[in-house]
Amino acid sequence: MGEAREVAERYFDVSTGGDVGAISELLTEDCDFVTPVGSVPAAGVPAYLAAFVEALPDAAVEVETWVESADVVVAEGRYRGTHTGDLAGPQGTIPPTGRSIDIPFADVFRVRDGKVAAQHVYWDQMAFMAQLGLMPEQAGS
Repeated sequence: MGEAREVAERYFDVSTGGDVGAISELLTEDCDFVTPVGSVPAAGVPAYLAAFVEALPDAAVEVETWVESADVVVAEGRYRGTHTGDLAGPQGTIPPTGRSIDIPFADVFRVRDGKVAAQHVYWDQMAFMAQLGLMPEQAGS
């Protein structure tokens, strides 16, 4: 296992462990953080992650596949949790639905000097919203 994977594993541990404020220590000041809903400046990443910790306090990340090459690592897996808290987002706040989610994701990390210099996160927003009961389930889901 190389440095990129070690940093990504530490990132997942911190980001789901409840101490999202400590995530800043794992990011470069110019971290390129991109999600399905847009880019987030490095200084805003702790608040972005805190919204998910607040909304899904029991959430866990299960990485099923790691692919690493030099300073880049890709993690593919599942994000699972129960929506028991408010989920604050750019379009407003989603009150707790009490529903469980199980969302496949892929994260691409680029590491520089032992920190995350870029993270691009991919997940199906429509499936996420459907699992929360906020839109109809997709056929075959």
